[in-house]
Amino acid sequence: PDATWGAAAADAPPSDTTGLLPALGYLSEAEDGGITVAPGTSTTLSFGAQSLTSTTQQIDWTATASPASGLEIGGSTGTLTLPTEAKAVQSVDIQVPASSAPGEYLVTVALRTASGTALPALVTQVDVT
Repeated sequence: PDATWGAAAADAPPSDTTGLLPALGYLSEAEDGGITVAPGTSTTLSFGAQSLTSTTQQIDWTATASPASGLEIGGSTGTLTLPTEAKAVQSVDIQVPASSAPGEYLVTVALRTASGTALPALVTQVDVT
């Protein structure tokens, strides 16, 4: 066999990107399985986004907690700048009031491109114990 046939970068077939999202969000490994925190303390949620295009992108994000949870998210909105086909990471503080009832609560990070395309939301569980 000819090991050089079809081996050059120019030989690769074009990718069909029709319908693909321009970026995807992700939770850091630590938050992927949830967060455990005690009432009266705080913790940090880390998340990011990966660009899937060959242009720099702005991704707007909004972090919210379950309405009945009492959890407060510091810096609950912002913008991630994603360089070409690269990642960007963001962290937010989650305050758990001392009066918080023990339970499992959800924190959701909504992601949207500058052009308005909604990306899949990131959701993690916060266990107040």
